[in-house]
Amino acid sequence: MQKILGLVAALTMASLSAAEVWADETYTFNIVKKQEQKAKSRWSLSDWLETREKMRWMDLWLSMHTPSPFEFSLATDYSMASNPDITGLSYRLVAYASAFGLEFSREVLAGNQFRLNGIFHFRIFGNQMQGTHLTLQAGVKQNSGYRNALWGGWMSVYFARYFGIEGIYRSFLDSTPNSTGLRFSGYRAEVGAFIDFKFLRIYGNYFREIEKTAVSLAGSGGPQLGVRLFF
Repeated sequence: MQKILGLVAALTMASLSAAEVWADETYTFNIVKKQEQKAKSRWSLSDWLETREKMRWMDLWLSMHTPSPFEFSLATDYSMASNPDITGLSYRLVAYASAFGLEFSREVLAGNQFRLNGIFHFRIFGNQMQGTHLTLQAGVKQNSGYRNALWGGWMSVYFARYFGIEGIYRSFLDSTPNSTGLRFSGYRAEVGAFIDFKFLRIYGNYFREIEKTAVSLAGSGGPQLGVRLFF
C-alpha cells in the first residue's frame, strides 16, 4: 500500500512539474510573440529615414526610366504634284505635353505662294508620337488670300520596332472669301511608310488634295518625301 501511495505521489509531482513547465513555456512564447509583433509595427525615426532614402532612389530610377510627357519634332518634306499650286517645300514643328499637342507649319509653294497651318492635336490612343497612336486634329489653314478651318486625324502603326505606316486626313471647311468673293473647301489625304533611325525618321507618302468652289473642282496629288527629328 505504501508503495502504491508513493507511486501516486510521484506521478502527481511529475504532472505538476510538467504543467508548470508547459505553462511557463506557453507564457514565455506568448510574451516573445507579442514583442515580435510590437517590433514589426513600431515606428522609429531611423526606419522613416531609411524608407525616405529608398523612396528617393525609387523616384530617381523612375525619372530616369519613365518617358517625359514633353515631346518635340521638326520635319521638312517636299511634295511633288502636277499642280504647281500644291508643289513645294514645307517645314513643320510639333510640340506635345502628354496627350495634347500643337503643330505649326509653313508650306512654300510655286509662284511665291505660301500656306500656314496652326493645328491642335488630341491623342486618344498611344502615348508618344514615335509609336503607334491615333490623334484627332483641329485648326486653321491660312492661304495667300483666304483662310479655312480644318479638322482631321493622324494615325501611325508600327509593324516592327523601326518600321511602320502612317496616314493623315484633313477636311477643309468653307473658307473666308478671297478677293474675287470665292469660297474654297476640300480635303487632303496622305498615306505612306517610314523607317526610324533612333531619333531620325525618313518617310515617303503619297498625297491627294482636292479644292473646290461653287463653280469649279480641282484635284492633284503625288509623292512626298521628308525627314523628321524627334526630341
